[in-house]
Amino acid sequence: LTGTPHQGKADQFHRLVQFLDPDAFSTPDTVTRESLKPYLLRTLKKDAITMDGGLLFVEKTVHLAVLPKDFQTDLQRRLYAETTDYIRKGYAAAENSRRLGIGFLMVLVQRRLASSAAALEETLRKRLAFLEQIASPNKTENCIGYGLSFPFMTEGAVKGSVQEAYDEWSMDPDSDIHEESLKAPSFDPSQEIEWIRRLLDLVENLKAEGPDPKALYLLELLRRLQQIEMDPKAKFLIFTEFYGTQNMLKEYLEQHGYAVAVLNGSMNLYERQEPLQSFRHNSQILISTEAGGEGLNLQFAHLVINYDLPWNPMRIEQRIGRVHRIGQQHSVTVYNLLLNDTIEHRVVEILSEKLNNILTHLGIDKLSDVLD
Repeated sequence: LTGTPHQGKADQFHRLVQFLDPDAFSTPDTVTRESLKPYLLRTLKKDAITMDGGLLFVEKTVHLAVLPKDFQTDLQRRLYAETTDYIRKGYAAAENSRRLGIGFLMVLVQRRLASSAAALEETLRKRLAFLEQIASPNKTENCIGYGLSFPFMTEGAVKGSVQEAYDEWSMDPDSDIHEESLKAPSFDPSQEIEWIRRLLDLVENLKAEGPDPKALYLLELLRRLQQIEMDPKAKFLIFTEFYGTQNMLKEYLEQHGYAVAVLNGSMNLYERQEPLQSFRHNSQILISTEAGGEGLNLQFAHLVINYDLPWNPMRIEQRIGRVHRIGQQHSVTVYNLLLNDTIEHRVVEILSEKLNNILTHLGIDKLSDVLD
């Protein structure tokens, strides 16, 4: 029993349905809409009804909000361009040496950059600290052979593409895998140290210039939704994949008068109760990492904002499902934020491809449920 059987990847779905009937689904090409019909029992939320014949779930609307180009300043565009150059060089080095981990790190750096300057700074400072360590003559000998560790990755993912590695990381983005990824040089350490220091100077200048463009847009969106809802105390559930972004948004929104609670994977089950109770009774906003994407009942809120998007479409559906539940009294509204001319466009392309795979195999079009 699962509400999300298909994650958008045909090979994973094939392995799942093989549990139902290994003979009927012996190869991936045997998985079709027709062959699945005898095995699939599915009631969509929009079709579920109560004993009285009424709808069990309220209406849900999902919007893809593409931030206009003029939200970015010249300095922000320069930081993105120079970071992308750094990423290209590191990614090329990873391909030449066939080291998945470095390619994974480069993709992660770009994802963090699109999320916020704070998330980028967090990773660059960790990377710089490691490179300065291996550049020290007294410590270099301890770093020979310092490789990568992906403790929860399958052998197939390690042998596969960087995107597959990221897919598996996104199952648990609060893990310390990105820190493990820092423990390997990509190209000449002294050259990379100089490059990272330049990027960090740009980050500092950008922080002095003002908030991130997405944060500005988010603040405008919150105020607009409060007006639409005609409720200045409307509650908002905001998701991000990165601690740095979470901390930045908390500080920024508190400066503008919002009461904010945060939930992330560093908290144990007991510690998570405090922000959840605060969100229910006191705080207007809960900012959560993927740790809050499953298992929470938050029907007292009905406005969800995905500040950045995962590559797995079912992750988005599970996030929305925290408020789109039995007992919800208000129509659910979801906004997916997309920063123009960044890697986030590629993320949306990946999501669209996976949603198309779900449509092909299950005959269920989830595009409007997840993206727009």
